Amino acid sequence: MTIILNKIKQHLQHQTGPRYRRIALAISAAVDAGELQAGDKLPTHRSLAEALKFSVQTISFGYAHAEKLGYVYGKVGSGTYVSHYKVENETNFLNHEVNEATPLIDLSIARAIAGVEQQEAFSKTLIEIATSSDGLERINTIKPFAGLASHRDAARHWLARCGIEVPLEQICICNGVTHGLLVALSSLVKPGGTVACEALADHGLISLSRTLGFKLEGIAIDDEGMIPEALELCCQQKQIDALCVTPSLHNPTTATMSDSRRRAIAAIAERYQLPLVEDDVFGQLLDKPLAPISSYLPDNSYYLTSFTKAVASGLRVGYLVPPKHAVSQIVARVRASSWMASPMTVEVASRWIEQGVAERLLHIQRHKLRERQVLAAKILEGMNIKAHPEGPMLWLSLPETWRADAFITAAKARNLAITAAEPFVIGHQATPNAVRISVASAESIDQLKQGLTILLDLLTDTPKAEFRVDQIL
Repeated sequence: MTIILNKIKQHLQHQTGPRYRRIALAISAAVDAGELQAGDKLPTHRSLAEALKFSVQTISFGYAHAEKLGYVYGKVGSGTYVSHYKVENETNFLNHEVNEATPLIDLSIARAIAGVEQQEAFSKTLIEIATSSDGLERINTIKPFAGLASHRDAARHWLARCGIEVPLEQICICNGVTHGLLVALSSLVKPGGTVACEALADHGLISLSRTLGFKLEGIAIDDEGMIPEALELCCQQKQIDALCVTPSLHNPTTATMSDSRRRAIAAIAERYQLPLVEDDVFGQLLDKPLAPISSYLPDNSYYLTSFTKAVASGLRVGYLVPPKHAVSQIVARVRASSWMASPMTVEVASRWIEQGVAERLLHIQRHKLRERQVLAAKILEGMNIKAHPEGPMLWLSLPETWRADAFITAAKARNLAITAAEPFVIGHQATPNAVRISVASAESIDQLKQGLTILLDLLTDTPKAEFRVDQIL
């Protein structure tokens, strides 16, 4: 496999154009030169991405483009292989490029819905800060590292509505949940250690594991997320240093744990003295939020939430609540990684909490998400989808006639961007033949309707069969 990878890298440097196209052309050049033979298995998307320092999605697009050119083919759950011959004529119908004149419909990013309400609130608050008596102080604040007392007091009120009631001295403000995860996990896990998480996890956590040098152990999931019995078996068989869980609107599957499931996970963590890092960035979107797992494990949990998914994507303010005994260590990590969260940004978030603006914008998000999920359910009726009425995304399992990379390529050809399952996969397990659709990232509900209609057209259309000699040998 190393030889094949090196051949691709060697030819890549001679290619021009977008990265995905360069990958496809590098593979085709290696095949034409006889350096890759029919039946050779190509590196996994993730291993090639790591070797080339490209994203996994770029590799997926590159392999899909190579398949369109007839040089490779994929087997679900097995991998990508060099074809026995180039099926150029049979794949011409796929060779049309994206129409640059048509705006891209982006349903690939899990984010808050953007709206004029956020802009108006932001403009008003910035004027208030600029004209206030303490405006100069906010611009020049450099301490305390955990955040100003007034900011942590506002955070305390917001956390209480999330089900976490702690004194402000226990709250550390960070630059969003991703920063909070870095702070928490770097304090808990040494390089070479192991963190248990869902078998499908946010690609930010996967990137973080590479940055900090720890391993991820994927735990089986079902419609409620992480399965307690699978977690317990893992704890019995392996040395686990920490547990990272997203219990509400899990990314990418949208699974939400029941209260009994949350209690079961907390009980296992307590039994094995396993520190819990709870990513609750989506939890606020639920009209009837459930108690966080951390509320059942207050002495060994690190609770995280933010505004980026529920209020405004650019409001990168996160609240991290560690156990009392770990506060000083967490504050030291905040200082080492960013000195302190940006006081100006946190000031906006704090004023929004105090003035009820954050609550109002949250209600607007819920209302718009319900509207969009109803539309998605109507258009995609009969399809194999998982979604939550107040969730920003849906998880679409594809019919057997479609492979995920080909489906994404076909969608891209129609100026529609969606996300593959591959970036969320932990370890070397088989990648689900599914895609994640963000109903929140469309610029308007009309654009969402257009994008969902394209999806429906693709789902109800059988891809043209690609005849290959290898299929009949």
